[in-house]
Amino acid sequence: PAPVVQQQKSDRELMAMILDRLLSHKNAYWFNAPIDPDALGIPHYRDIIKEPMDLGTIHTRLHADHYTINETEMNHSQFHYDVSLVFGNCRQFNHPNPLVYIHGVEMEKQWERLW
Repeated sequence: PAPVVQQQKSDRELMAMILDRLLSHKNAYWFNAPIDPDALGIPHYRDIIKEPMDLGTIHTRLHADHYTINETEMNHSQFHYDVSLVFGNCRQFNHPNPLVYIHGVEMEKQWERLW
């Protein structure tokens, strides 16, 4: 029999797989769309968080071919930066006890395992 050749996934496919896993996480609802500080009654959000980011924006960017990765800059890619920013912003803005903070930490751990 002929040897089975495994085709490596492209960077975009890997990023899409990771993002799909994050988006399907049971706690992803907190992080799927941009924060609307006015609707949430937290206008000071803009004073604290200078670079808002969410998984929905990352999804849009990924499908617009905004992200590229090569092995030498894998952990410094824009994709890595943006996903890490989602959870970093969560920790920066929220106190350690609210549910959004706890869920953000859980998802960040999954993100780190997946990456």
